[in-house]
Amino acid sequence: MRSRGGLFGGLMLALLLAEMLCAVMIGPTGIPPAQVFSAFGHPGSSQVVAEIVWQVRLPRVIGAALVGAALGLAGAILQALLRNPLADPYLIGTSSGASLGATIAQITAPGLALVPLGAFIGAAGAALLASTATRARGVGSVTIVLVGYALSVILGAISSLLLTFNHSALLQIYFWFLGGLGSVSWTQISLLLGVLALGLGLSLVYRRELDALAIGEREAQYLGVDVGRTRLMLLLLAGLVTAVAVSAAGLIGFVGLVAPHVARRAAGAAHGRTLALSAIWGGAFLVLADTVARSLPVGEIPVGIVTAIIGGPFFIWLLLRRERGVAV
Repeated sequence: MRSRGGLFGGLMLALLLAEMLCAVMIGPTGIPPAQVFSAFGHPGSSQVVAEIVWQVRLPRVIGAALVGAALGLAGAILQALLRNPLADPYLIGTSSGASLGATIAQITAPGLALVPLGAFIGAAGAALLASTATRARGVGSVTIVLVGYALSVILGAISSLLLTFNHSALLQIYFWFLGGLGSVSWTQISLLLGVLALGLGLSLVYRRELDALAIGEREAQYLGVDVGRTRLMLLLLAGLVTAVAVSAAGLIGFVGLVAPHVARRAAGAAHGRTLALSAIWGGAFLVLADTVARSLPVGEIPVGIVTAIIGGPFFIWLLLRRERGVAV
């Protein structure tokens, strides 16, 4: 299984890099591979092709890979931590927190482009609130899911209330809700890369605790795992990684649901391999979805629509398999 997981990881990484190269070439103005490689070698060139590559397409493509990887990693952490294969990075209220933060930023400072910052603060705050609320000893995975759901409903209701009285903010927030990678900057890419590296590194430190928790919380305690501390740290970590992804690209669903399932199918249940593969597959999935979203004959559409069209049926399939008692 280890060699199989390593082979799959290598193939997925190669696929991701190939997708990123193709994505840079695809757009309203097609760029041949030779010109793309020439632009890579002359980043400061004033040529039109170099400007398109470095200022428009490359930040978007790298941003898609990093956001997808962040969501895939967060999904793998939460599905392992909660022992729930239907868990999603937005399960603990981060999406509703991000929505509230983005709404407040747009209403209070509409001309300052503070929506990403507001989204990050809201998502991180919601993750911290959910983690604190479930910190008490003896709180189970089901309770965490219910707390996250209740928090999502409350924060979502507050966002809706604010937008009801501020119609001018509706349009921008609406498109942000659907997700998009067109405005990802190099500064955001640096932040994404740093937080993703931190998240992957720390989650791998806890890989044995996650393996133990997969058996059961009581069994993990018998094996010496501090369940409460592990749960708090990993919930905060998943919330932070999701918050940075949401602040850069808006609300993009189902990436963190789909990626861990593909990774487990290839690498098995050991989290040392599954966490990394989930990040790689999440990046590949979102790069492909974004390329499709901006290459349709009718024009560009929000990438969240594409991921929902793909991920929605996958989620229903998982639910039906679960109802039939088939392992997912």
